[in-house]
Amino acid sequence: MFFSDAKNQMEEKLEQERKEYQKVFQETLSHCEVLCEVRKGAVATLHSCEEYIQAISNRPYEYDLKSKKINQDYQKFEKQLKKYKYKSPRNKSGMMLGRSTAAGAGVALLGPNVALAAATTFGTASTGAAISSLSGAAAANAALAWLGGGALTVGGAGVVGGQALLALAGPVGIAIGISGAVAAGVKMVSDNKKKAQNAEVEITKMRIDMTRLQGIQKRVDVLKIETEKLDQTVKRELTELQKMKAQDYSRFSNREVLKLQTMINNSQSLAVRINELIPISR
Repeated sequence: MFFSDAKNQMEEKLEQERKEYQKVFQETLSHCEVLCEVRKGAVATLHSCEEYIQAISNRPYEYDLKSKKINQDYQKFEKQLKKYKYKSPRNKSGMMLGRSTAAGAGVALLGPNVALAAATTFGTASTGAAISSLSGAAAANAALAWLGGGALTVGGAGVVGGQALLALAGPVGIAIGISGAVAAGVKMVSDNKKKAQNAEVEITKMRIDMTRLQGIQKRVDVLKIETEKLDQTVKRELTELQKMKAQDYSRFSNREVLKLQTMINNSQSLAVRINELIPISR
C-alpha cells in the first residue's frame, strides 16, 4: 500500500514521543513533590523560630508583628497539607516513596502527595484552557490516569489539585492522555499519507510541549534550591542564638540584637518563599 512504510515509521516515532512525554510529565510532578517536602521542612524551621521569639522577654512589639506575619504565611501552607491529607513519603521500612524509576520503564514513580505538590507549586491559575478542552470527568480521569501512570484522577486529586494537574498537562498533554496508543487525529484517518503527516504534526506538538515542561522543571528546581538555602541559613542563625542562651531582650548585646533581627528578616523571606507559585506558561 502506498505510503504504508512512511505511515508505520511515523506512528512508531509518535508512540516513542508519547512515552517520552509521559516520562517528562511525571518527572515534572516528581520534582514538585520534592519541593513540597523541602517546604514542609522549612515550616518546621519557622515553628522553631517562632517559639524562640515568643520565649524572649521584653522584646519589641514590632517583633511580634513580624512573627505574626510569618505565622500567617506558614499556616497558609499548613492548611494545604491538611486539605490534601498529607502523607509521609516514607513507607514502614523508612524507604522513600516515589521519585525513583520504574524498572525497565524509565518513568518516575509518583509519591502520595502529588496533588498537594501540584496545587502548592502551581495554584489554580491558568486552568481554563485545560479544563475547557475536556468533555467531562471521564475524559479528565482518562487523561490523568495515563499521564500519571494510573496514580492520578481528578476526583482523587480534589478540585484544586485536579485543576493544577490538568493545567500543567495543558491541551497537548490532555489530548495525549485521552488518545490511547496513538494521537486521536491519526487514528481517524484512513489515508496512509495523511496518517504520516498527522503523526508528524503531533510529534512536533509534543516536542514543543516537552520543552515547556522541562522549563517548568528547571524553575521548580531553582525554587527548591533557593528555599533550601534560606532554610539552612535560618536554622544556622537560630542555633547560634540558642547557644547564647539570652532570654531577656533588654540584656541583649548589639551583636545579639543584630543576629536576632537578621534571623527574623530571613524567616520572613522563607515564609514568603514557601507559598511562591510558579506560573504555567504556554
